[in-house]
Amino acid sequence: MGSSLAIAAFLVGSWFPIAGGTWTPDQGAVAQLRAALQPYVVAQARDQRRELKPWSSYSFQFQGRGNRDGKFIFINAFCSAPDAYAAKRFLQVLDGGTCYFELKYNPKTKTFYDLGFNGVA
Repeated sequence: MGSSLAIAAFLVGSWFPIAGGTWTPDQGAVAQLRAALQPYVVAQARDQRRELKPWSSYSFQFQGRGNRDGKFIFINAFCSAPDAYAAKRFLQVLDGGTCYFELKYNPKTKTFYDLGFNGVA
């Protein structure tokens, strides 16, 4: 029983690259977004009068994508323990409030945009 708790604790807070995007973000871009993510999300939640879960409870999935405006990194965050498929497919939840959010990061301009927190049913 203790070993399964240790595995779950190890997985919470993890970053999972999801295959299938249009490009693969390099380690430098991912490191930059990771360093800037928490301050950005905390400030946005405060501005929206939303309360986040403890930051250490979040895990993150990411994928390099592109559109007519250029490359971006899509980030999906969730505060539930990741399941076995978290490294292979995006977790999608329709409710759950600030336990779930997604946003985009432009590695060229080093800016976040399109942050969306889930609603609450």
